[in-house]
Amino acid sequence: MRNLLLLLTALLCFANASAQSDTVTISSFENFADIDDATIFNYDGEAITTYQNGKYLFVRSIVAKTDDDGNTSYYSYPALLYGSAKQTYTNGDIIPANWTGKKTTYKGMTEATTLKNMQPTTGQVDNADVWAAPVDYTGYIQYLNMSDFYTLLAGEYMSFEGVYITDVYRKEITITEVVDGVKYNMAAYNQFNIKLPSDLDVPYNITGFYYINDNTLQFLPVSIERYAQEDNLYTVVFGDDGEEYRIKDELYVVEPTQAFEPEEDSNNYIYVTDNLWELQYYSYTFDWIPTYIAIDCQGDENLYNKIAGMTTIKAGSLWGTLANSNTNPRLLVTEAPTASDNTTELRYRNVNLDDTIVIDGHDVITVTATYKVIDGQEYLMGQDETANLWQPIKLDRRYMGDVQLQDGEQYVFERVVVKLQEEWDSSDPITHMQASGNGGFQLKPLLRQGTTAPARAARRMNPDDPCYYDNIVLCPLEGTPIHTGVTEVSNAAKQVTGIEYVNIAGQTSSTPHDGVNIVVTHYSDGSTTASKVIR
Repeated sequence: MRNLLLLLTALLCFANASAQSDTVTISSFENFADIDDATIFNYDGEAITTYQNGKYLFVRSIVAKTDDDGNTSYYSYPALLYGSAKQTYTNGDIIPANWTGKKTTYKGMTEATTLKNMQPTTGQVDNADVWAAPVDYTGYIQYLNMSDFYTLLAGEYMSFEGVYITDVYRKEITITEVVDGVKYNMAAYNQFNIKLPSDLDVPYNITGFYYINDNTLQFLPVSIERYAQEDNLYTVVFGDDGEEYRIKDELYVVEPTQAFEPEEDSNNYIYVTDNLWELQYYSYTFDWIPTYIAIDCQGDENLYNKIAGMTTIKAGSLWGTLANSNTNPRLLVTEAPTASDNTTELRYRNVNLDDTIVIDGHDVITVTATYKVIDGQEYLMGQDETANLWQPIKLDRRYMGDVQLQDGEQYVFERVVVKLQEEWDSSDPITHMQASGNGGFQLKPLLRQGTTAPARAARRMNPDDPCYYDNIVLCPLEGTPIHTGVTEVSNAAKQVTGIEYVNIAGQTSSTPHDGVNIVVTHYSDGSTTASKVIR
């Protein structure tokens, strides 16, 4: 009898061992939770890394499915691989096929453990910014606590925008989302020891993983960033002053400066640009003009030095409060963005003051102009079709210093920062530079044209406005401009003898009429020129 019992015991152990050694083959994590616990599996598909930290390796599998009409859709299935992978992976890395693991459920969390034969990555997945990116679950915290989602979402890489951290106790965190005035909470745990913010009165962007502990949701954050509305730079510069924005573009440092900025009563700006010369809109490509903004570190010298030492700023890492959007847009920053290793050659728009120009505050441009001193004030000017100087724009030396320039000589200034002195949507008297009857220029008080356009478009004033050029200041960044060798053409043989303003009713005046004016300029040789302006 004893021998029979020993035989039966041995057979039972053998049967159990055989059952546990049965191996299944899977090519994705679809229905992974349905596999019996303790089942050994061979994974013969590719997995995409979303995050790795210590023994935690979060992955996804992507499955293509085609419906009866021939339409193909792609589905993502997350999973947690727990244990020693003996390999290091980064977000977007492809984990090659033919590794093994054991399906386990730990405190309600579906996992793959006992990992074996995992190989180095074969490279990054195509479109990693899609397939390896967090899924935006903003607005859904109220549903994520439902147990119906535990199995479906276990291991999912998630993001939430504009949520609050309402409670912190050691590693335990409460994340709160407000939807239609109702607060919804989600428990979280600082498993990966990320830095937690001290200010709990402002919203944050949080990314992390859907995790189950003791059969209830316990979110595991991997990053917490101050919330700011995210947009492209060319949209942000027309945003609302006082609002916080995060710039989604990769940005390039044009120049860190050390100077007082009287227009905004600040100092030491760092000019950056998106260097965007083409704009993609669906399948269309448009010619575009780069957008610029000044980074204002608000006197924080350490912060200034960090950003000034960068060549490229990583997309989405620069955020701050917008100021002076109607004149010279700047971003008030309190945290350093992340540097990028990417580089590019910066190009600048060529502007010749001989032509009618349209420029915005804090544009950085290349300027070809004639240098002229009038009543002790330095100007950069163009020449019209009759070789007379026109469009006088004030020159400011705050960046270039005391470089000697020759009166009447033409120069190319390779990088020039444009400054607007005031917003265009006022009607205060300003001083206007106007041609005089003796061939020179004189200062006359005029009422600035008020604009009926929205304030957001105020600094894109029509250059036909008689005060357009008086509101601009040009600040060259380079110490020494390029001398073209062209000299101002003498006006002695042809001088301005008078200017008339004619309205649409044919009425003539020595001062501009309200509305549309035809400006007729009379010269000493009997010739005239005409141009249209709107007041």
